[in-house]
Amino acid sequence: MDWPGEEDDGGGPAGLHWKTRPLVDWAGNRPFVWLDDEITDVDRAWAAAHHLAPALLHRVDHRHGLTDGDFAAVAEWLRLRLSGAPAAP
Repeated sequence: MDWPGEEDDGGGPAGLHWKTRPLVDWAGNRPFVWLDDEITDVDRAWAAAHHLAPALLHRVDHRHGLTDGDFAAVAEWLRLRLSGAPAAP
């Protein structure tokens, strides 16, 4: 996807990451997973309010990169999505 410049935050509440709005717009009505080291509760709340499909916004610890725990969280979210069971955001 094409990212806008970081300086173009597109508005939104204080603390909303500059990637959140473009990513949700790009996803449209599709489920998506976003792994990033700067995701906050503000991003999760905004995505939940503005994105109708399931989405996993998972924060990665920048000091360690992607770990087995991160992959396990994504795998569990996908497993729940495929089974039709509700999942925590």
